[in-house]
Order: sequence, then structure tokens, then C-alpha cells
Amino acid sequence: ETGEVVRFSADPALNEDVEDEFGETMENHPDRFRRIDPIPSSQAFQVMADFVESLPESKAKKSLSQALSRSHPFRNFKDMLVSFPDIRENWFRYHDEVYKGFAVSWLMEEGVEGDLRPVWFEKKA
Repeated sequence: ETGEVVRFSADPALNEDVEDEFGETMENHPDRFRRIDPIPSSQAFQVMADFVESLPESKAKKSLSQALSRSHPFRNFKDMLVSFPDIRENWFRYHDEVYKGFAVSWLMEEGVEGDLRPVWFEKKA
């Protein structure tokens, strides 16, 4: 109804505040809530690989590609991005756009109308 995202932890002890605020509503109106599953790691990996593939031939592309081919590719990719500040900024923009696309697709699949705004967005009175 509101479009608010409520986060739950796998650890029930961490959900006490959420349960206090939303527990009764969730129990009485389960149709108002949707589960949002996390992006599978294989899909998140593919986002990184697609980004690297989109880069022009360069030292950055080679280094990031190698980072993805080693064990712990997520950590290696993040660490390698520090060496390439401009590419790092491009990565964040790319990542945000791709994940926004995932969110829009999910909303459409669920039949939810919404206006995606960054979490730091505040309506001005």
C-alpha cells in the first residue's frame, strides 16, 4: 500500500522492531506484503562480467577481467576497482542502473505500481 520496504533478517532476534511495528498488519493483511528475494550471486556476477565486457580494451579491463576469474571474484573486483577511480565511478552508475532495471521488472511482475526513488530521496513540502 505504501511502497515502503521492510527488511527482515534470517536471525529472528533482529526482527523485533519490525515485528512490533508491522507484525499485526502483516498477520491480518498478508496480501499487502511481497517478499523480495535477493539477487542470486550468479546474476550479480554476470552484472560485473557484463560491465567489464563493455569497457574498451585497457589495463583496467584486463585487470578487472582477471579479478573475476580468480577465487573470491566479488572481493577481487571491488579491490581492483580502487586502482581505477574513473572506472569505479562508472561501475557504480552502471550497477545502479542495472539494479534499478531489476527492481522495475520485479514491480511489473508483481503488478505493483511504483515510483522508484533513491533511499536518500525526501519529498519536499
